[in-house]
Amino acid sequence: MVRAIERVREGWLDAGLADAARLALFCGLFWAAKALGERVTHVPGHAVALWVPVLIVAQCVIRRPGSAALVALGGAGLAALPSPGPASLAGHVAGGLVIAALGPGTREAAGAPALPRALLFGMLAGAAKFAVRWLPVAVLGLQASFLEFGSLPALLAHLAFGALGGLLGYLACRSMGSRGR
Repeated sequence: MVRAIERVREGWLDAGLADAARLALFCGLFWAAKALGERVTHVPGHAVALWVPVLIVAQCVIRRPGSAALVALGGAGLAALPSPGPASLAGHVAGGLVIAALGPGTREAAGAPALPRALLFGMLAGAAKFAVRWLPVAVLGLQASFLEFGSLPALLAHLAFGALGGLLGYLACRSMGSRGR
């Protein structure tokens, strides 16, 4: 764990204004995807298909370790204003950490992730978000609107929408790579 944190810190030592601008841009895009996802109700996990592509593209464009997690933290924080709390951020940050593991996050790495890898990491990001939201509900016995169809269908929906998000992120990264960015 300490080594991973050190790697992330070293990867950002030479970051400049361009990296900060990219982070801000993708945080705004994440916020917009999350806001759009809140317009639809009674479909568990659907918003995952909107914000996973933003995180995958952020990881491809910024190419620094942990950039997807930083975008998830910033974008979810913007969406939770005026009072962001750990509960509103944790699921998205967990998904961002999964997506950050997708690519090497180095300046030398370029291009889109492989399609199977993007699909898998999209599904894992959806599952991570579901798990972070489901665990307190299951342990404390709380009511949750995203479980109105049951835990298994909600998990399967998060996995399916995560795969869709992974596909969209893959296609966006591939499209940008073919144009030379």
